Amino acid sequence: MRQVVFTFLVIFVLALAGCSGQESSSSGQTSALDSSRVPDSEMSGTKIRLYDGGRVTTEIISERIVEYEGLDSSMSYGVHVTSYDTLGKPAGWVIADSAVVREKTGLLDLYGNVILVNERKTRLKTEYLHWNAETDRMKTEEYVDIKRGEDWVTGWGLEADGKLYWYHIKKVDQVHGNLSNIGSFDEP
Repeated sequence: MRQVVFTFLVIFVLALAGCSGQESSSSGQTSALDSSRVPDSEMSGTKIRLYDGGRVTTEIISERIVEYEGLDSSMSYGVHVTSYDTLGKPAGWVIADSAVVREKTGLLDLYGNVILVNERKTRLKTEYLHWNAETDRMKTEEYVDIKRGEDWVTGWGLEADGKLYWYHIKKVDQVHGNLSNIGSFDEP
């Protein structure tokens, strides 16, 4: 997942770097405050495939991407990211209604109907998810629903590694679940 989001950040930088420009006022002067409110670039119906030696590693589909360079923010709507294994088969994916990417700091915030599925087929559902590329950690204070096979856990708040191999539900007094095969969470 970390590679997917990092690749997502790199694509934003590469795809949008050449498209940016500045809006100027009628006097020819650009106000820093005014220019930060105007997007530097916008793309619609975007499908981006990332390759490693001719092999697709990631596919990013977004209905709309809007970049604000001065704010170090790219906003994406209708996000669907799929990562592929070394054999070219889908390994995991994440979808969300929208996302805010901060390229310089490596932060990603996913909003609305967030669903993440890793290569172990563990599925996380929530309404908001924050991911930090520097620490490769995810977190939220929202309600989470985690399922793998017949095992499931629900609760409020989450801290997890970037691949969702381990996780911690923050409000332990509100955790519910059924873990019939706890060892399965530790195996690939």
